[in-house]
Amino acid sequence: MKRITALLISLALIIGAASFLTSCSGREKDQPEATESTSAPEPVSIPTSPVTEKASLEEACEAAGIESITIPKGITPTGYGVVSGAIVQVNFDGGFLRKGFQSGDISEDYNVYTRANVKKVGDYSVTMKGNDGKIMLAVWADMNLTYSYCISISDGVSESVMRYYIINLV
Repeated sequence: MKRITALLISLALIIGAASFLTSCSGREKDQPEATESTSAPEPVSIPTSPVTEKASLEEACEAAGIESITIPKGITPTGYGVVSGAIVQVNFDGGFLRKGFQSGDISEDYNVYTRANVKKVGDYSVTMKGNDGKIMLAVWADMNLTYSYCISISDGVSESVMRYYIINLV
């Protein structure tokens, strides 16, 4: 009798844990991507990889093993850093840009946006995400898949301004 009771309690705990995990899993696989909407969802704050601050862009590039970065005009750096030993981060008022050897999305931005589209910008296929008609995040890789890039701007910019930054970030 004790064995059956213990077995039933174990089974109930397993079912409860599975139910909890299923309810916390977020968006279902078959759910469509976010579409244009009039109200923006609240930003999600999720810990990201630590940034090791560096004194200069040259020092950050050297630490990450990246030859160089050309910062687009209109972006005034406020600080430099290295993420995960292979990504250079350049901070500026209201955002940051990154260039790194890791493939895929190097932004570590896990917010849900009302707009997410892939756009052709020069030779790049760029994923642009944003809210309320503004682009807040752009992520792409170069043609040789050597570098991945991202630009994150908290207040967002027009698509034309983001395109300018993408074309001029090398």
